[in-house]
Amino acid sequence: PPGMKSVIFIDDFNMPEVEEYGAQPPVELVRQLLANGGWYDLVEKSRPFRTVVDTCVVAAMGPAGGGRNNITPRMLRHFSL
Repeated sequence: PPGMKSVIFIDDFNMPEVEEYGAQPPVELVRQLLANGGWYDLVEKSRPFRTVVDTCVVAAMGPAGGGRNNITPRMLRHFSL
C-alpha cells in the first residue's frame, strides 16, 4: 500500500540449483529487482514494467557446499557483507 515500507527476507539464498548455463533463475529474479527496481510484466501490455518502491531486501545464506551453491559476484554486489 502507498505510504508503507516493507522488508523482504530471503532465507537460504544460495539453495537454488545451478542450471546448465550457470544461472540460478530464482536468484536472477531478485537481482532484477535490486538492479532495475522491479520486474517486467509480460501479461499486461499497458504497463510492462512493475516498479517496487520502499522495499528493503535482506538475505541469509550458509557457506557453499552440501547442496548450497556459490552466488555470482553480479548478485553479491547489491548486498553489504
